[in-house]
Amino acid sequence: MRISKRELEGRAEALGRRLSRCSLCPNGCAVDRWADGRGRCRSGASARVASFGPHFGEERVLVGSAGSGTIFFSGCNLVCLYCQNWTISQEREGTDVADEELAGILLSLQRAGCANANLVTPTPHAASIVRALVLAVEAGFERPIVWNCGGYESVEVLQVLDGIVDIYMPDLKYGNDDVGRQLSGIPDYVRRSQQALREMHRQVGDLVMDADGIARRGLLVRHLILPEGLAGTDRIVRFLAREISPDTYVNLMDQYRPCYRAAERPELRRRITPEEYAAAQTLARTAGLHRFRVARSPLGSVHWAGRTARWEATDVMKDEQRLEAIVHGDVQGVFFRHHTRLEATRLGLSGTVRNLADGTVEVIAEGPHAALERLLAWLHRGPEMARVERVDARWRDAKEASSGFVILR
Repeated sequence: MRISKRELEGRAEALGRRLSRCSLCPNGCAVDRWADGRGRCRSGASARVASFGPHFGEERVLVGSAGSGTIFFSGCNLVCLYCQNWTISQEREGTDVADEELAGILLSLQRAGCANANLVTPTPHAASIVRALVLAVEAGFERPIVWNCGGYESVEVLQVLDGIVDIYMPDLKYGNDDVGRQLSGIPDYVRRSQQALREMHRQVGDLVMDADGIARRGLLVRHLILPEGLAGTDRIVRFLAREISPDTYVNLMDQYRPCYRAAERPELRRRITPEEYAAAQTLARTAGLHRFRVARSPLGSVHWAGRTARWEATDVMKDEQRLEAIVHGDVQGVFFRHHTRLEATRLGLSGTVRNLADGTVEVIAEGPHAALERLLAWLHRGPEMARVERVDARWRDAKEASSGFVILR
């Protein structure tokens, strides 16, 4: 953070005034959130948090040795048909928190040694977040702030965040407005997201790491590859290389899988192929980008692309299996289900997780065997607050895959 406490307080007040006729994002709903008016994101005047804690599944440059300190906020200003976290973004699973509680969460992540405070879907809660930062900074908070957003941002609000946010990590979803309207309900995604990225880059520049390879400041862009080239990857990588910077740090993500309402669109009813993912990498290189992350299994092995880097596809998608696991220990009431869903989603798996009456957690997952093995290894550790005693696992032939990975009540 590069502004004084007094200036931070002024920014909090400026964002708070925007809640009276909400203009925190380009939707411009103009509802009075102080009077419990609800716009497209259905957020109120207070932040709503689904979960928080160290997260080791983020980009390596954010994780460090103690994880990225993620706070998952509920609600979203987009309505993506294929959202993998739809119970949080659309159903608003979570708990309302006061500014003091949110400040306490930030401080707890710092005490846990997290490399940063990674604010996931923060846009609807920008006013609450900055109010909480006033309290947290006064109490000694000093970790870098990561603004992990969907890319549909107000330039005016971003200007208020100048000097507060250290690392901007937007999704850059679409290169075509018709697709943005059809898949996310937004008529002007391309223009708004491009304006936002220009402002983000103006504030923080290209991504800069410390001596340990941990990001300290800059822009990191995520782009999810969709089937049939729906995302418009060619336009996106050209925009980044020509109008932002050829040194833009980009995560080309292969983790798309059909979930939520994806079945409404025939093109979205399948995962992407290794060939589609390889084509996206070629487009990025041809456009002139060289700092981009190519994805982990199930589509391939991990490499950070550079001027001499090479990527080798490893098609393991045909090796579909079913993992049935019972996790024993102190595993309920510690966000075990939520973090299991995040890890399974990151690995491209489908299935369910639920608490059982005897205090255990049941996990059923389907997908490539290699990805299931990684999930099983993670289940033996669990999230930071859990204490796993043992995991009973059984392997089965895959059944018909479910849509996404969901938490059962």
